[in-house]
Amino acid sequence: MSTKELEVAYPDETLNAVLKRLAAKDIGRLPVVSRKDKRKLLGIITRSDIVKLYDKKVLYKMHQKTEEE
Repeated sequence: MSTKELEVAYPDETLNAVLKRLAAKDIGRLPVVSRKDKRKLLGIITRSDIVKLYDKKVLYKMHQKTEEE
């Protein structure tokens, strides 16, 4: 019998690293756990969370740029 290691994210990881792992494994969400105690669930991050944050950041930068002009 084989067991699979559960894919997880850590709170100190970059969103880019997490997004790459989500894409590579073709999964939509990862549990976020403590590095010290991998049984301690801190939250869940989803692919859509990352995309929404990226969209907000892009819109913010576009808004800043138009205010500078």
